[in-house]
Amino acid sequence: RYYLTRIVDEAMNARFSEITTKAEAAILFAQATHFNETNSATFDGLVFVPKDGMLWDAFASILDEVDRALIFGITQSELDRVRDSLLVTENQWYDSAETISSQNRVSALVSYFVNGEVFMSDEDFITAARKILPAISLDEVNNRLKEIFRDRGMLGLFYIPQAMESQMPSKEE
Repeated sequence: RYYLTRIVDEAMNARFSEITTKAEAAILFAQATHFNETNSATFDGLVFVPKDGMLWDAFASILDEVDRALIFGITQSELDRVRDSLLVTENQWYDSAETISSQNRVSALVSYFVNGEVFMSDEDFITAARKILPAISLDEVNNRLKEIFRDRGMLGLFYIPQAMESQMPSKEE
């Protein structure tokens, strides 16, 4: 589930990044994100920064891309690119594991404890990653995509600078 979520987020992030390269795009930045607040409080979300005066267009373009992914799915080529990238990242992390500061290591241990996760040694983690990532199927990824974005009943939080206060959504919106 951990890697399935990362694959979905990274595939969506690549799509959002591609959108931002177009001059007519309403967004400057967008990202799919996942984090665990506690063992029972997991959040999946979309974060975006709209161009000036284009809040609602940006919001719509993000939701349109999510809808497109839900209808057509993540493609095999997207899965292959993200999976290869994650394997490279995990191998780089493993190769540099000895250089991680004690403070960061303790923070990771506390996070595992708070989230009720099993802590794995560096060797066990990289072995698992090298075994799990290549075995993930496109169907598994698209099923996870549908779990993450299963409905529109998501909470929306808007952080808007005071200079853009006139663009703040009303209670009705």
